[in-house]
Amino acid sequence: DGSGYPHALTGKDISLGGRIIASCDEFDARISHRGYREKHHDPDEVLAEMHTSGRFDVDVVNTLHDILMEYPALRQKRAA
Repeated sequence: DGSGYPHALTGKDISLGGRIIASCDEFDARISHRGYREKHHDPDEVLAEMHTSGRFDVDVVNTLHDILMEYPALRQKRAA
């Protein structure tokens, strides 16, 4: 959505690498343990929220979902 990027770039004006990193960083931050938060967020819920939020490239979020579906043990471990 342009927040946090120089010159308030949005959408396809942000490089593909930037869109991938932003999506992965958000996903990891929301499913990882944080000292200020008791429980982890469910990976599927996080991806669904990212998909509908309008803040992330839908194609990148879909690809992230597809990749995570390949590694269910990783998803279960991270959510535990």
